[in-house]
Amino acid sequence: MFCLGENNSEFFDKCTIPSFIDVRQDFPREDVTAEIPQLIAGGFKKEVVAGAIRRGMRIAVAVGSRGVAGIDIIVRETVRQIESLGAHPFIIPAMGTHGGCDPEKQKLILAGMGITEESMQVEVASSMDVVELGTTDDGLPVFFDRIAFEKSDGVVVVNRIKPHTDFRGETESGLQKMIAVGLGNAAGANQAHSFPLREFGKIIPAIAKVAISRGLIKLGIAVVEDAYKGVAHIEIVEPWNFYDREKELLVKAISLMGRLLVDKVDLLVVRELGKDVSGAGMDNNVINRYIDSYMVDETRNINRIAVLDLTVKTNGHAPGIGYADVVTRRIIEKMDYVSTYKNCIIGRAPMSCKIPITVDNDRLAIQCGLQLSDSVSNNEPRIVIIKNTSELQNITVSAGVLGEIKQYPNISTISGFYNLEFDINGNLCAPACRQTPG
Repeated sequence: MFCLGENNSEFFDKCTIPSFIDVRQDFPREDVTAEIPQLIAGGFKKEVVAGAIRRGMRIAVAVGSRGVAGIDIIVRETVRQIESLGAHPFIIPAMGTHGGCDPEKQKLILAGMGITEESMQVEVASSMDVVELGTTDDGLPVFFDRIAFEKSDGVVVVNRIKPHTDFRGETESGLQKMIAVGLGNAAGANQAHSFPLREFGKIIPAIAKVAISRGLIKLGIAVVEDAYKGVAHIEIVEPWNFYDREKELLVKAISLMGRLLVDKVDLLVVRELGKDVSGAGMDNNVINRYIDSYMVDETRNINRIAVLDLTVKTNGHAPGIGYADVVTRRIIEKMDYVSTYKNCIIGRAPMSCKIPITVDNDRLAIQCGLQLSDSVSNNEPRIVIIKNTSELQNITVSAGVLGEIKQYPNISTISGFYNLEFDINGNLCAPACRQTPG
């Protein structure tokens, strides 16, 4: 592997790293995380919900790979409520191609979220096998997890409702997408991704409709998060109402999501990317880089992106690395090429896994990003440092950004100016985004 090391550091000598200040971005907060057990239990007591699951049924609880807030609590309470109705729940991964299309790796992804046979006290069954349910009205084959089809009497789908990273529609990422792509395993994901992403807004509901019409889906547990990774809303949705309710909840999710409130950034430094952060590794809605250019927001300009590391929970899975302009050597060394490439091939997104310019450490990554930026000659480059694209309350900005943020009432400074500190290997000594209370 080739990367630019300290012996090439003179190449970036003119790229002086400026001083920084920590700031807090305030977003709407609606957190019902502490009430999850009561809210799910209350939902299951509704007559229409309880009637969907009868005594003696085997019910598959479908769980994806995203880092949904409180997912272990949500799944555990869902399992308990199914048991309270006299049914027999078990858990299945519903994550399409994630984990390199390997059933055991998908179980490991669930385990990383606290969902195991020991913690849930039920079986976790995983397979890539599918059955073909039929076709959509337009003749598109519909695939469905074989275990869920043959070994259960119905499925409860658990997922977050949120804007998707790669397409726009009345409904985007949520219960229907988990049915169409997640429960379709590699075959379903491949089938869906054979169409342009801009058509997903119609294709996903059409595929989900087939499984719902067959009576295979009993209920959905819909979760909406706020910008602080708290559960802002959770409810049980009947399958016939998936489309309409997801449409309404998507509006709520958009209103609560975190974002960078700074519009013009010369260099965005992302400390970590991972599949547990976003399906795209980094949320495209934050970095404003997409597979399809029609989604780009022309009012927001992030000129260059440097990424420093992978999350632990992503297990080397690095889709979205190609959205960066520069990365560190340790990302490349940790990267699981097989799972990353499989995901990007099936998603028809080769650009998202291309290897960027690779440098030896964090300091060189920041300097290289500045060298690449159009603002390299600017005495006050506009740099923003974030932990990842899902944790955006406390961020770090350079002096060149401070003038702009003073005009925003929902951004406040939480430190004085300081210089970034690097260890003897050239890596940041501590998180630049200090977790300052408040």
